[in-house]
Amino acid sequence: MNITALIVTYNRLHKLKKTLMATRRLPFNHIVIVNNASTDNTEDWLNAIADANITILHSKNNNGGAGGFRLGSEYISKYLETEWIVFFDDDAYPADDFISNFSSIDKNEKNVYCSEVRTPQGKICKMNLPWKKRAITLRDNLKYIRYPENYIAQPNLKERVLTFSFVGCIISKRVLVNSYKYIQPDLFIYYDDVFFSYNLTYYGYEIFFCPELKFIHDVKEKNSWDGQEWKIYYLSRNLFLYEKYFPGKDFFSTISKCIRIIKYTIDGLKCKHKKNYYAYLLKGIFHGMKNKGGRNH
Repeated sequence: MNITALIVTYNRLHKLKKTLMATRRLPFNHIVIVNNASTDNTEDWLNAIADANITILHSKNNNGGAGGFRLGSEYISKYLETEWIVFFDDDAYPADDFISNFSSIDKNEKNVYCSEVRTPQGKICKMNLPWKKRAITLRDNLKYIRYPENYIAQPNLKERVLTFSFVGCIISKRVLVNSYKYIQPDLFIYYDDVFFSYNLTYYGYEIFFCPELKFIHDVKEKNSWDGQEWKIYYLSRNLFLYEKYFPGKDFFSTISKCIRIIKYTIDGLKCKHKKNYYAYLLKGIFHGMKNKGGRNH
């Protein structure tokens, strides 16, 4: 089995070092690292690596996770001989038994597989759990709030899902060659993986959540907006951009979008810098409804 790791990084050299160390412990045939125009010492550090199995791609611009995964996917599709590609960010890394467990799975190159993602403390990363069912109506959304287990994958249960996170998803080169163009750099961050994966589902590919595939995501257990208010811009804006890129195949219904915007509005009440938060929130909604993509913070 020939398997490639695709890592996207931006200004997190301290975390990238840990991620690359964990990745190099495993028998990946290739490691492709996309440096998203980092302004710290990432470029110099990457250029000093002497390893024939590691390919470094330096982007001229920071195009976010979406742009980085698009660039890396295009390179792999055109230039690397490989069977499978594993996607992850610079603050995530595979468990030591990841490749051996994936090798034992009864695989089909037409299918896509996604991992169970936990924090270093062992708690499930809810942000990385894939959806297995859409919440479309108001009743659906209320059920989703009360009984999320009916809509998102459950730890320790292998099942078919509709979407995946870019942290720990595994795609065959055959599928990637035919689909990487659906990774939209204009989304920058947030929902880019949901939109891409749901598009694969729409076209008949099957996605399976496999809890035996373990990934660690080094993120805070309690997310705080303080100092990162700009992120709400992309969360709110990208809800509205799906129709622009995938007309007629929107994952989120109008009701779902409204409920998420209400949630984001309430979340801002706990933010220290409320003025910045709500300015970015309103800007994101406005740009989303105007179909304005790209980096805008």
